[in-house]
Amino acid sequence: MFVVHDVIDTKSAYGRLRVVWTNRIQATVAVVDADDPKSWPELHVVEDLKRLALENHWVFEAGAPPLYVDDAVYLAGIAPENRHKRQAHLTARDADWEVLGPLIRDAGMFVSATRAGLVADAARSLGVTTTTVRTKLLRLFHGGMVPGALLPGYAKCGAPGEPRPVGPGGAKSGPKPDPKRARPKGVPITGELRRLFRIGFDWFEDNDGQTHAAAYWHAMRVGFHADVEQLIAKFGPRPPFEECEKVGMPRLEQFRYHWSRERKRVEAMRKRMGKRLFALRKRAIERDSTGEATGPGDMYQIDATVLNVYTRSRRNRRKLVWRATLYVVVDVWSRLIVGFALSLDPPSWLGAMAALANAMTDKVAFCAEHGVSITPDQWPSRHLPGSIVGDKAEMARAGVLGLIERHGVGIANPPSYRADWKGIVERRFGMIDEAMRPFTPGFVHVDFRERGAEDYRLKTVMTLDELHRQVIRSILYYNNFHPLASYPRLPAMNEEHVPSVPNDLWTWGVGSCSGIPRQPDEESVRFSLLERETATVCRDGIHFHGCIYICQKAIDDDWREKARDQGRFAWPISFDRRTTDFIYVHDPDSPKGFQVAQLVSDRRAKTSHWEIEDELRDESDIQARQTVVAGIGKVDHDHGAADEAGRAEAAMAETPPAASNAAEVSNIRGNTANEREHDRLEQLADYHRPMIGDLDRSPPRLPSALPVSKQAAGGPANDDHARPSMRDRMNRRK
Repeated sequence: MFVVHDVIDTKSAYGRLRVVWTNRIQATVAVVDADDPKSWPELHVVEDLKRLALENHWVFEAGAPPLYVDDAVYLAGIAPENRHKRQAHLTARDADWEVLGPLIRDAGMFVSATRAGLVADAARSLGVTTTTVRTKLLRLFHGGMVPGALLPGYAKCGAPGEPRPVGPGGAKSGPKPDPKRARPKGVPITGELRRLFRIGFDWFEDNDGQTHAAAYWHAMRVGFHADVEQLIAKFGPRPPFEECEKVGMPRLEQFRYHWSRERKRVEAMRKRMGKRLFALRKRAIERDSTGEATGPGDMYQIDATVLNVYTRSRRNRRKLVWRATLYVVVDVWSRLIVGFALSLDPPSWLGAMAALANAMTDKVAFCAEHGVSITPDQWPSRHLPGSIVGDKAEMARAGVLGLIERHGVGIANPPSYRADWKGIVERRFGMIDEAMRPFTPGFVHVDFRERGAEDYRLKTVMTLDELHRQVIRSILYYNNFHPLASYPRLPAMNEEHVPSVPNDLWTWGVGSCSGIPRQPDEESVRFSLLERETATVCRDGIHFHGCIYICQKAIDDDWREKARDQGRFAWPISFDRRTTDFIYVHDPDSPKGFQVAQLVSDRRAKTSHWEIEDELRDESDIQARQTVVAGIGKVDHDHGAADEAGRAEAAMAETPPAASNAAEVSNIRGNTANEREHDRLEQLADYHRPMIGDLDRSPPRLPSALPVSKQAAGGPANDDHARPSMRDRMNRRK
């Protein structure tokens, strides 16, 4: 229950007691007051102390053992001229421990009646006074009963880390100047000068690229500009030394000394560079990335860079195009480059998707497509990783969900601007660059675009296909021959004489560490990497981004008929933004997990989803503008219609009323016939007026051979040759 160094909190009874010695044979324990460094140990019976602890609910705290300081550590960091003082401390400690060590193991030392005699004997043995022995014994009792407690505690004297205040006219701290040498006496650093120094400290930390000397002179200019002007005005541009010293300007060494004391160097560097840049360039290297992986295929790192060479067009070599983007996937454990992708697109998920798909593809067939013949053992990787580390911009896309859900691949996204978190793949770019540079005409040099420098773009001769082959050859050389100088080797590698070459490390690791990594179906992986969204099934097909698709599953399951009868519904799909010709409809019943849906109309074939999105956005903009214009027209229309209705109501109000409501609604058909007759005459005139003009309305003189008009025969007049009305026809039948 009682252990040396433990602390017993007795509340208000006896304070906090520290256990310094135990005797299991006599069942006794010695304790001192933990908060009083001058208290002497008292001896207690274990059972009595245990009973008091249980009755009063004392609290036992596990005490930390005393800190052991090695002799080499005690001497480290001391100037050679002062190291002899520390060595004297160690010698005195050993001499004191030789006498006091056996003494503190004597049970009589913990009883006040016998302690005095033991102290007197120790004083005579050491040749010192009893007061000195008692002081050293107290340091032992309260310092853990170890030899290190006998070392002097000069570091605890005074106010460690706190500057010594110096008032106006006070003495300068530090060594006094040698009177035999004609050197400046120095300036005591008062509180006013310390505040002036802080102005320089802040200026130094806020202005990257500046030196301590520049910060020092900035502070001096702020604090002593007026005094210097007066001195020059009185003595000229070169005042005497004695007068310059009276100004009280501190030295640059004092400025640097107080900066190092007041502003910790690492903290000042972090503030000056910023947390992001400090973490990237100056952070501590805690561990190697290799330890994060358990074997080949456990973790991949992926990143992109822009190659330092321009390219030529495949269709016309005289046309220069921009530099290609290279994505590289590296196995963390073996450093093997397991896949890559090269394209003219900027860094994006499409490039990362192609590189990850290539990492899980058979490399023999892939290299054959680019005209490079290899054997399977030259590039053995075609496996699925346990996890992937990449930039958040790419790895946060929806295409990663397929790898996570379908294949159980973990995804890690380092913080922004922390390329050091995936340093292995970052270093591979430099190695590929070094391998390609001598054999790739037109490589961009560091003096590119400087005045007088040669334009390396004009030396570019390779197309993207030829750069593909160059990258493949560089990767094959790196994987099969490049020695890894700083690779953290395992003892078993040395026993089996495994060279530190990526391909050899991969092969050895597969057989000795993790076994063969997972080899997925290539189609399943490519499908998993595609972006995922939701399409809408309508009565005419599957609608997505303004295009209509159809697949066999939609036909077999009558999707269009269901959408027409029950309403449209959503369905998950995967797609490639580079083409609108097809999409992949998710089908859990299919062995592949998907079905290919073809584009129904050719109107938007051979285009990309980016173009479709631009078209839809333009259509939306046009519609939005037209809505504004239509609003203006609608307001004008409503205003005119309301005015017309008002005028009609006013005219109706001026018309005499009918005899009754029944009389007003009677004979609607007759009224309609009469109105139609009048309207027909007006419509006839309006229709033919543009062609015949205004003719004489008098009836023409007809020849005698023509039938006599009905008017001459006593019938109704119809000399305008208009179409007979219904009334005329009825009269004829009578």
